Amino acid sequence: MRLIALVDFSWAHRGCIVEAFQKGQEIETEDPELIRVSLEEGWAEDGDARERAEEARQWEAEERARLELEAKAEADRLAKEEADRAAEADRLAKEEAARTAAAATQQPDAQEQLDMATAEQQAPADEKADKPAQNKARKGAPETK
Repeated sequence: MRLIALVDFSWAHRGCIVEAFQKGQEIETEDPELIRVSLEEGWAEDGDARERAEEARQWEAEERARLELEAKAEADRLAKEEADRAAEADRLAKEEAARTAAAATQQPDAQEQLDMATAEQQAPADEKADKPAQNKARKGAPETK
């Protein structure tokens, strides 16, 4: 196991071989008593745990970055879809306006419709007025059978 000394301390291996450790020193050991006592007393910390924690922090940072990229890509995709829908709606509105304008030029406006109706009403009266003249013209003309 890898320990990292948090304070200066000395340890007697098997009770007879004394070894001094300095603060910040990495200690590679399989001595269960050194591991247990140094961790319990707060003289050292688990170096592998620190490394695992750093790896976990790094993984979390990478995962956050990946999720942010995915969220941005999704937001960009949605914005593009919205822009496409707006462009399609604009295109359809322009087509409708063009159809309306074309229909307006094909149909007479209200004044033209009134003028046409008045002309239609006057036409029968004009025809009645022309009848006596037509009759007189026929009376003077020789009959043909």
